Amino acid sequence: MTNDIDADGDAITALLRAKPAHGNVILKRRRFFHISATNYNGLGQFHLPGHGRKRNSGVATVTITITRSNDAPVRATTPTHGPRSF
Repeated sequence: MTNDIDADGDAITALLRAKPAHGNVILKRRRFFHISATNYNGLGQFHLPGHGRKRNSGVATVTITITRSNDAPVRATTPTHGPRSF
């Protein structure tokens, strides 16, 4: 969004129209960041209506592919039954 302008040469600002189904989107320093839901992978999508100073533009649809991440292993405690040998 830092270099986007409308037909009149005005800077375009965007507002998030609706929260994505599998996560969240935040706007920080005129950039959008998608934070996916825990353990979700697949397609993500959100919609942004653009606004110039004099008029509104159409809605932009952003589609992203969210790939799975390598989560750190979690230590599990396993109950022991019966005699153990070492």
